Amino acid sequence: MIDIENLRKNPEIYKKQLASGRGDSTKADVDAWLKLDEKRRGLIQESEKFQSELNVINKSLQGKPDEATLTKIKGLKTEIETRNEQLGTINQQWQLILDWMPNLYLDEVPQGKGEEDNIEIKAWDPTSGYLTQDKLGKENFSGQYMSEPEFAPKPHWEIGTDLDIIDLEAGAKVSGSRFYYIKKEGALLMYAVFNLLMKKLVREGFDP
Repeated sequence: MIDIENLRKNPEIYKKQLASGRGDSTKADVDAWLKLDEKRRGLIQESEKFQSELNVINKSLQGKPDEATLTKIKGLKTEIETRNEQLGTINQQWQLILDWMPNLYLDEVPQGKGEEDNIEIKAWDPTSGYLTQDKLGKENFSGQYMSEPEFAPKPHWEIGTDLDIIDLEAGAKVSGSRFYYIKKEGALLMYAVFNLLMKKLVREGFDP
């Protein structure tokens, strides 16, 4: 989720990240968003100002208002409606750009095009324990130093399909490749983990 205040105060951070290839700068146009944001905030302030004036008049009314007051009320309502209509259009454009804005990466996260550029930080072998730094590299570099397993391991998607707790086909139809649905005991297990974590956080003083 994008921190809007951070985006307003530090737009150059987002521009730098987009320039590095992390995101689509044609859709996540920071300058265009900032202009829309300025207009949006201005319209909100104007609408709130007119609404405040209208509230003052309504609270001061005693009996039927005179013609001048009715004209004033009508004018204020028109101003509010105009601002709200403009806000509706700007909000759509504002949100569309915001939806494409990438989350910020830490500076130490390496830049890459895919998982093949991931850098191993730690690797653990059931026989020898954690591997030393000279045995770590990109993607699955450490795999050559791992002991041979006693059985042929399966990736999680194969295990999930075999157990009928992951539906790859339905996920791909709805959201494209690399998406899947968790179902049956898999869904129950997922919520059990969430519940366990929530209870732990509450015990440590966090509000849910």
